[in-house]
Amino acid sequence: MFSRLVVVFVFIFSFLSAEAHRSSDIDNLTECEWNKDAIGGSDLNVECNDLYHLYTPKNEKSFKRGRDIKLAAFNLFNLGSGDARFKDLELTAKIIDEYDVMAVSEVHPSTSEEFDSNINLRKSKLNFSEFYHKPGYLDLLDALRKENSSWAFIMSPAAQSDNQELLGFYFKTEKVKLDNSEYCELYNRKIREKKTLYFSDSYKGPTFGRRAETPNLRDSFACLLDIEKSENAISRVPFSARFKTAGGFDFNFLSFHARFGEPVAV
Repeated sequence: MFSRLVVVFVFIFSFLSAEAHRSSDIDNLTECEWNKDAIGGSDLNVECNDLYHLYTPKNEKSFKRGRDIKLAAFNLFNLGSGDARFKDLELTAKIIDEYDVMAVSEVHPSTSEEFDSNINLRKSKLNFSEFYHKPGYLDLLDALRKENSSWAFIMSPAAQSDNQELLGFYFKTEKVKLDNSEYCELYNRKIREKKTLYFSDSYKGPTFGRRAETPNLRDSFACLLDIEKSENAISRVPFSARFKTAGGFDFNFLSFHARFGEPVAV
């Protein structure tokens, strides 16, 4: 009898855990749509789809031809989470502004308290744009655009693991433009007919389910890699984007969170 109770409990716990991930993933899509509504009157374009979420200036600066392009990666250490409420975004922006494309990890959606507040705001008669709690990644984008108005942001559409980590790239549109990725176009074709998407979490397997829409095939700029989980190699499934410069240099850039510690044989 006891063993049966344990089995039932584990089954229910696993089911609720998976459902929680699905709910959180749908929340990320909802948050992107809310961002679009909240900042729609600003000078940013917002695109929410199954491959990526994208925030770009409406009035992009002219494409500069330069000899060099500066790339870097930055672990933003729980940006937007309750553990980083007092992060110095102005200082962070000044550091990132030294580069042209910055791959970022440990980006988080709004905290549960902020999300609930936005739900209540949505139901109220208050001005949504005025009282909306923006997620930390948009606050950082605002700080960056004070340094250079050409900054944009493209991010993964699904958060991973219990701490809801997102990956992405901040980039200067005066130095690089997004380009169609052959890899992401193939992935785009693969998922177009699916009614539900399950994004792979490197810890727990495919537990996320959602469905928004896919971009045009030629706009397959970025996507999560379509790979099996690899607990011994990486902490999160990588997010890839393709860029091009005015000088004719085009490249794929991968944002991922490496697992800390010694390598483990697989």
